[in-house]
Amino acid sequence: MTIRSAIATLHLDLKHFGMHAMVYDLIIRLFGRVVFFKILKVVRLTTIQKTELLPHGFVFREVGFEEFQTFANNREYEIAPVLLKEAYQPGNVCYGVFTNGVMANYVLMYSTGAQITDDLAVRFDPLYGYLCNTFTHHRYRGLHLNSIAVTLAAEDFRRRGFEELLAYVESHND
Repeated sequence: MTIRSAIATLHLDLKHFGMHAMVYDLIIRLFGRVVFFKILKVVRLTTIQKTELLPHGFVFREVGFEEFQTFANNREYEIAPVLLKEAYQPGNVCYGVFTNGVMANYVLMYSTGAQITDDLAVRFDPLYGYLCNTFTHHRYRGLHLNSIAVTLAAEDFRRRGFEELLAYVESHND
């Protein structure tokens, strides 16, 4: 994260969530720079209601490993090497929302656990799918692509036999 993006994040926190949330976010991020520190919330995605459709010109589909690896080479997509390594373990799936050949959003859904860092692994019961990571490219934010893509990915994972989806969210990422 650059200084410019950190200031922009704090400004958005202040604007949308108030001073308390901005200070909390700042403290958690600064503390995390000094020592390994995370506060995680597990979220159950039991019922996801499909309320929106993709905007005109956007397509949702599964993304193959080689294609995802190509996007991973572009730093704009913020794809960590550990994500790339685990994204294509058996049972794990990457989905993308595309427009004119550009990946506007991706969703990583796992049936296995994930190694978040060298010191932190996330594992869930095999009955649950795991929403590992989502990302919307900055040019396409505000179109609700992430919520739409998660809904579509969840529908596909349920068709594959998973009862519910679980995700974790860092406490300062509400």
